Amino acid sequence: MTDRRLAVLGLDAFPYWLLDRVREAGVAPFIFNDKMIEAGKRLSCIPPVTPASWPSMMSGVNPGKHGIFSFLSFDRREKKAFFNTAAQLEHPRIHEILSYEGLKSLVVNPIPDFPLLPASKAVIVSNLFFTPRPLSRPKGLHEKYFPREWPPKYDLEFLEAYVEGVRALLEDHLKDPPPLTWITLDYPDVVLHKDTKLFQAPSIHASLWDKIDKLARLLYDNYGNLMIVSDHGFREFKVRVNVNDILYREGYAVPSKEETEHLHMQDVLEARGEEARKVRVPMTLYKLLAKMRLEGIARRIALRILRFYGSKTGKKIYIKPGYSIDYWRSKAFMPFATAYGVYTNNADPLEVARILRRYKGLRVWLREEVYNGPYVGRGPDVVVLGDHESGYTLGPPRIVGVIYTRTNFATHDQWGILLHRMEDDSINWDSLPLEVPNHLVGSLAMCHLGVPLPSDVDDRNIVESVCNNTINYKNYNGKFRIAKRLALRGMKH
Repeated sequence: MTDRRLAVLGLDAFPYWLLDRVREAGVAPFIFNDKMIEAGKRLSCIPPVTPASWPSMMSGVNPGKHGIFSFLSFDRREKKAFFNTAAQLEHPRIHEILSYEGLKSLVVNPIPDFPLLPASKAVIVSNLFFTPRPLSRPKGLHEKYFPREWPPKYDLEFLEAYVEGVRALLEDHLKDPPPLTWITLDYPDVVLHKDTKLFQAPSIHASLWDKIDKLARLLYDNYGNLMIVSDHGFREFKVRVNVNDILYREGYAVPSKEETEHLHMQDVLEARGEEARKVRVPMTLYKLLAKMRLEGIARRIALRILRFYGSKTGKKIYIKPGYSIDYWRSKAFMPFATAYGVYTNNADPLEVARILRRYKGLRVWLREEVYNGPYVGRGPDVVVLGDHESGYTLGPPRIVGVIYTRTNFATHDQWGILLHRMEDDSINWDSLPLEVPNHLVGSLAMCHLGVPLPSDVDDRNIVESVCNNTINYKNYNGKFRIAKRLALRGMKH
């Protein structure tokens, strides 16, 4: 039993670089105050993608140990991608660990969020992000507290109503608050992918930020210990580097005569009853637009037209330039947009890495330089990120005819946030460097709560140097595998 309490509020995709700007705008003054920001940490998230980063933050381990590297996994034997769900998760998250230790928790939107894996002591709601339908344990929480609209529209009206639902749910559980409350909101990510006006004018969402700020204040007032985190950043980039065009030029990637690309939300859209339609742009046209530096303008115009068409037909529209990849004949390739790396097929990863490092705008590592653990084989053999600080990001996972596309394009970057406001002295925050890995969030949370940490926790030396509590370790993986297997088996019947 523990007498410590902790609340964690997750803001998906909130970028570290935006902190000063929102503070100056006076947005959410409780969250973005001088003390919180000055003591905050720059959270390194590799890969900078939701399905991989949140499990790291909730478990204390990297993707090589929890098994999820992106929205999709690439089946090397079948040469095809499939959508990751909780069935692919191989490591317990903090609320599951607390359940094993007999401790309660309240969790809103644990990632991966579907299927919902039960944890005996946890109250769980899963009704944003990627779940094809609202889920909760116990049942009925979505209907009681949250907007009934499904699939969610993700406009400001919906998001404000959703935050109010979270607040109502929380207030009902504060009569006997559990040791941990972890709330993850799909904001600002879901807005930034559509429009980055928030970057220039954070106050345009003032009413929503006010509700989020009040939610954070309620958490702190009742818990006394609060962390505010994000799973990656977001920024506008000037250049997209088309990795598969490099590999095509170097003789590794082969274009396909058939469409092979799997959209990362395709399975979710289909499960929700929505239709995804791909519109292919011929490579010659894309190459011409890129040379004329009109690709960005043409893309924005096309997106507006296609979104209007989509709003009238109920279809999600995706622009697909050039050709997809022949996975069987290619020796090395980036299979999908959020792979953040290259998979090899009878090619030397070291040689592929050497080739990619010759090209401006890329940061390249061998897999084992970034990840470790029993499931590293699920990830790419060569890890690739754009040089975010210099304005470079990765292009589409296709062969489009050019290596560099100059365009204004907004998407994820590596750096999230770790803010904290803690009454207890369980963690020596001043001893932590400014830049810390995302999996440290879960380890610090468990340190604060005084529960045994996973025996395979990453960066054990850092955790032990900053945790003022006595640390014990325990292997939870066997219990998690059994619980997951039983839960998934029960869902089939």
